[in-house]
Amino acid sequence: MEKIIKHIHKKKEKMNIVNEFEKLVDWQNKHSDEKLNTLNKVTIKENFNEIEKIIEEKLPEDFIKLYSYYDGEQDEKLKNIFFGHKFLSTSEILLYFEFPKSLIKPKTRSIKNPVESDRIINEIKEVLITHANKIEIKNLSIMEKLKNIMLKIFYKNMEKKTQWNRIEISFTQGSFKGPELFFENGDSQFISDDTHALSEQLFELGKKLYLEEKETYNWDEILLVFHNSNKIEINRSDYDWDNETPFESIPKEKIKKRYFNIKWVPIFFDHGGNYIGIDLDPDKKGTKGQIIIYGRDEDKTFVLADSLNEFFEKINSATDSFKNKEVSFPLLNGYHIHSTLPELLKIN
Repeated sequence: MEKIIKHIHKKKEKMNIVNEFEKLVDWQNKHSDEKLNTLNKVTIKENFNEIEKIIEEKLPEDFIKLYSYYDGEQDEKLKNIFFGHKFLSTSEILLYFEFPKSLIKPKTRSIKNPVESDRIINEIKEVLITHANKIEIKNLSIMEKLKNIMLKIFYKNMEKKTQWNRIEISFTQGSFKGPELFFENGDSQFISDDTHALSEQLFELGKKLYLEEKETYNWDEILLVFHNSNKIEINRSDYDWDNETPFESIPKEKIKKRYFNIKWVPIFFDHGGNYIGIDLDPDKKGTKGQIIIYGRDEDKTFVLADSLNEFFEKINSATDSFKNKEVSFPLLNGYHIHSTLPELLKIN
């Protein structure tokens, strides 16, 4: 009999997640000065399978239950559903996973088409050398300047001596650093133009090189060094996302130290690279399905609840018990509520 009662209670709790969420949204509509976006009632259930394929996990039942009723919010240019944070649709969650997916490296890394890679790299080289040879060498001594003048006068047919010794440029996924020109006298300067045509050309070439090598290598950064001796140095490298990330799990040992984790499923988004989501890959003291804060600005990552349903219950409990009429509810200002939530929910 006791087992039956527990089963009924558990089933009721799962069904309540939609009611808890609706209660939360209704409370905001009643107390917020701004009107909220409308919840999206058109669910794309095929997206559940697509998300599960990416994360290689079954989605929690409370996620399925909630998203079967409401699949994100409509973009009506009003206030976002969760205290100014956007309630992501399953389609937006799939888009979010594009970047973490891009960090996954092939087990065996190689350059699939070396001839094409070399062709693109040499095209980058020719573009940079053309611009480098147009740059007036700065900071030359008087004697060096006189020497250059004499060479031009007496050796008109002599091939112009190149006074730079190398050009360095590095590309990442969607950006580049440099190009920087290094001179024989130890000086350096960046190569640029006033029309931005060079930047656009280099951006497209870097993108082309990355896409060419993505499938079988997928580097995070490639450094190209072009020497005036025609030697080319190529260094493909990966960024150590985890070890470079300042991080503290609160409570301790509940959230794994990761910059990105393919098993973190975002639910709410602050438009600044930070999320509230479901953690399906907890640390040794964590709970699978726990709700966490994570993202670009989060050096302290909090566990807010053990499940999505419990998270909504906690927020609703906080709104129910908030009786201070002199000040507004702490989350209503909508500005980086991640710093307010742990205190409100008494997380330590």
